[in-house]
Parts: sequence; structure tokens; C-alpha cells
Amino acid sequence: MTPVWKIGRIDVDGLWGHANIDRDTLWKQMFPKLKNYESMTWGSIAQNQHHNHSVEVSKLDKRARKRLEELGVEVDELFRFRLNGTQRVWGIRDREVFYILWWDPNHEICPSSKKNT
Repeated sequence: MTPVWKIGRIDVDGLWGHANIDRDTLWKQMFPKLKNYESMTWGSIAQNQHHNHSVEVSKLDKRARKRLEELGVEVDELFRFRLNGTQRVWGIRDREVFYILWWDPNHEICPSSKKNT
């Protein structure tokens, strides 16, 4: 199964809403990366767990959990694609379908804590 993108649940207005993406970022960074993922299977995408993986909602930043509640989204986990160093695309994976939800340019939704710091 290869990914299928859906935008019906996209958050436009929130902190990580897609209204915050400038045109160059959208066309030169996000779309090319997502297009590349279309040529991969979900199995190969998930093999690189450092970049792309599910995260339990309970581990998300409290602002993200609150926004999910405001949007009426009731899921146990979200999936995220790493686009580069800090940029992430978050959404809901349902089999082969990925419902795009958030644009996280600064890795704020689920920041990682560096070891030994």
C-alpha cells in the first residue's frame, strides 16, 4: 500500500494550521517530499522510524492535545513525516490514507529531548 493524501481534516487556523505556510515552503519543500513518499510503500516509510512514525496523543505537547480536543479529533495516536531537520507534517493514518492535519515547522508538537544534555 502506498500513501494516499486527504485534506478533509486539515487544520487551517490553529497554531500549526496550514494557513501559516508560505507559498515557497508549500511548493518547494512540503509537496516535493510528500510526492516522494507517494512512490514508497507504508512498509518502507515505517522502516525509517527515526523520521516517520506514530506518536501516542498522550505524548504530544499540551497545546496539541488541546487543539485536537477543539477540533473534535478523537484518536489514540498521530503519524508524523519528517521533512527535514525541524519540519514535520502531522496527521491521522487510517490504513493507506493519511489525513493531513498539521504543519509543524519547528518540531513543537512532540519535541524530542536530546540525550546527555
